[in-house]
Amino acid sequence: MPQYFKKNILIVKASFLTISFRIKYNKNA
Repeated sequence: MPQYFKKNILIVKASFLTISFRIKYNKNA
């Protein structure tokens, strides 16, 4: 697996976690 492909997956996972966390936080607020 190429190196840049691994980096892209990490970035997508991180951004997805951040978005889902914000949605949860906004619902609870």
